[in-house]
Amino acid sequence: MVRTAFIQRKVLELYQLMDTISYPIQPQKIIPCIPKSCRILTYQTMAELNRCSIRDIAIMCKSNSGATHHDVEQNRYLILYNASMNQGRILWTLCHEVGHICIGHLETIEEAEIAYTDWREPYDQFESEADYFAWNMIAPLPIMREMGIRTVTEIQTVFGLSSQAAALQYDRYTKWCRSHIKTAWENNMLREFRTKHKC
Repeated sequence: MVRTAFIQRKVLELYQLMDTISYPIQPQKIIPCIPKSCRILTYQTMAELNRCSIRDIAIMCKSNSGATHHDVEQNRYLILYNASMNQGRILWTLCHEVGHICIGHLETIEEAEIAYTDWREPYDQFESEADYFAWNMIAPLPIMREMGIRTVTEIQTVFGLSSQAAALQYDRYTKWCRSHIKTAWENNMLREFRTKHKC
């Protein structure tokens, strides 16, 4: 079961630490706000550094998209992602991996990595939680309403999601608008947005 309130709080913490808020969210600007040591490298750079193929890196990461590695002794993280994907997919993958770090998934498992395609216990919950984090980090529903978002195309353009992800978020957004109850999290997210948003 996805810990929605906990994950929303983690997203809010990052929004509170950001100096400015602009969309599409830039994961490289989020990294300094994470209270952990973290670097981002592409599969392509990692392949060059290790004198191997990009396919070798994807196999090592157990994912064609991305993965996060945790150095337990140094308590630092390395996010790897495939730069050959479209920009929307890259954004999603990076925010998803940041989610794993902020939620603390790698600190609760014995392995030193978690891949974007892991779908087994407890990884299926971890993946669902990282997805929920990414949705709320990239295109928070209260902020979408504040901005007057009305179409899938606007979601894609403003928030940088792929067409498929934008369509999914539009579906979530319309359902949320019909049935949501205002929460403290929503009020706090809107406060951060109104104070820090840069066009």
